[in-house]
Amino acid sequence: MDNAVVNVALFLIGPGIMLGFCLAFIGVWAVDRRRSYLLLLGLTCLIFVLSSLLKTVHWPHSTNLNTLVTGTLLSAVALLAVQAILMRSHREFHWSLYPTLLSMFWAVSGYFLFVDENFLARISIRNAGYGLLFLITAWRLRELPPAHSMDRALFWAVLLFALHFFPRTLLEIGLTTPAGEVPMGNYPYWNALQLVVTALRLGLTLAIFAAALADLLAVVRRQQTTDPLTGALNRTGFEEAAAASIANRVKSASAASLVICDLDYFKRINDVYGHDVGDDVLRAFGLLLRGSVGPDDIVGRYEGEKIVIFMPSTDLEDAAPAVERLRIAVAKNHFPHLRDGELLTASFGVAGLVPDECWSSLFKRAQKCLSVAKKAGRNRCVTTLDVQEELSGSSIAAFQINMHPRNSR
Repeated sequence: MDNAVVNVALFLIGPGIMLGFCLAFIGVWAVDRRRSYLLLLGLTCLIFVLSSLLKTVHWPHSTNLNTLVTGTLLSAVALLAVQAILMRSHREFHWSLYPTLLSMFWAVSGYFLFVDENFLARISIRNAGYGLLFLITAWRLRELPPAHSMDRALFWAVLLFALHFFPRTLLEIGLTTPAGEVPMGNYPYWNALQLVVTALRLGLTLAIFAAALADLLAVVRRQQTTDPLTGALNRTGFEEAAAASIANRVKSASAASLVICDLDYFKRINDVYGHDVGDDVLRAFGLLLRGSVGPDDIVGRYEGEKIVIFMPSTDLEDAAPAVERLRIAVAKNHFPHLRDGELLTASFGVAGLVPDECWSSLFKRAQKCLSVAKKAGRNRCVTTLDVQEELSGSSIAAFQINMHPRNSR
């Protein structure tokens, strides 16, 4: 009686926890329905619960038929879990592959249950198939650069789960004769083995769920730090990203530059065309800047029409011509809703990071350059080197020539 209670408990512990994960996956999917793999994981957990319940109540009543039905459901669980894990990383297989694999698992199980009753062959092929399936999954996950620590944890969880299938066959066979099924729940060692397998299964499920939560938190964090109008970082997000990058640059003594740009006479756009048009212009301005900078550059909307760009690993000498090209691109761009021939210009202030400089100091120097550009006539790029020349005694006329003056509206 005690062994029977232990056996039933072992069969119910896993399904009970999996039912909780099923509800959790569906709950997270309800928050972000774009992540369909979460709904698939919820379905996977539900099928596992169904398989375990059928096994516990012994339905269908025929032992071989019950084994075939529950085994086929477990094969579906393995296939759906693999597809969901790969869907998260956009590395999934084509759906047409899975009916074929499920049919193969079903055919092998049916053959060794009804044609040639061979327990050894059946579980050897089953475990080898599951192990190979999850090994391939781990390999495909290995090809992707990890976005955060949860990606690495998920990779190792999948790999460990895949590897356990190979010694599992030997452990299971060592408990009984190869021919036929026996009530293995009566063996304490078998119960211990099932606890280990359940722990591995739950560990993998927990790793997947933790990765899904990390994805959701990343989305929430991105929404909190992204300006919805321009698609660039907002002030908080930009300052955090730039400050962290500056800290790394200061430690490694690497070059970096900060650019502050401001649309010229933007208030007139709002006054003449309305704020809706002004928003469209800002949206186009942000899109132009984000599409013109390097892949490592950080773009943020600081306030109003002011956009800031942090260029890591770019010194002032290289940043100045890049910003000048950007200024020309803005001046030549046709912004939406403006009258034919009416162009929009921008002024730029550029400062290069100096050793042991903090974020606030760098920002103040770039802001000073932007103020000089505005005072010098707008539609120009001013660097800290230009400001130093002015302070050293250069005439305003000569200074303006150095600033590439253009006709402004």
